[in-house]
Amino acid sequence: MKKVLLALFLSVFSLELLNAQEVTFNDQKELVLKEVIKDSTLTKSQIFTAVQLMLSDWHPNTNSKNTIDYSDLTTGTIITKGQYWLGFHKSNLMYGYNVLADFSCTIRMKDGKYQVLLKVPTITLSWSAGNTDDEKVGVAHVYPTYDGYKTRHYLTKKPLTEFGPKVPEAMRTIFQSIKYSVLQNAEKDNF
Repeated sequence: MKKVLLALFLSVFSLELLNAQEVTFNDQKELVLKEVIKDSTLTKSQIFTAVQLMLSDWHPNTNSKNTIDYSDLTTGTIITKGQYWLGFHKSNLMYGYNVLADFSCTIRMKDGKYQVLLKVPTITLSWSAGNTDDEKVGVAHVYPTYDGYKTRHYLTKKPLTEFGPKVPEAMRTIFQSIKYSVLQNAEKDNF
């Protein structure tokens, strides 16, 4: 019964969070999602441990990757960078592009609250044949719609048009993973 109630609570709570998370551009033309989450029952140490556990084994899909760049309990800060796999666009019979959103995430925490700051500056197009360099395109060129930005490779228009609008959804997925991890691991801490 507890699991059913918890699942119901989390689903309703996540719907409210999705509405609250506004994705905007900053001065550097990066997409930004920023939110402060308050929970008076959690200590800084509990939040820190929960986020560390989540990031150490976080694979939202098979081609996503992340690394922890900075982690300090004293300052209550964790910074991670990575790539979130948006999908694959097949360009011909054998090859295509893996489309990845490059992100950085800074999590700052104190007793009873934490702030998640998520930034996506670029989209990476990685040719699956591996014989060319990856193509990085500023996210402002692909979201909310592709603006016709010319890339080095000639087969990039369709993947940019297809996957550019999906970047905010990916950002919300990363955010929800952090939020859920803090809630889940904080409960485990209480045994």
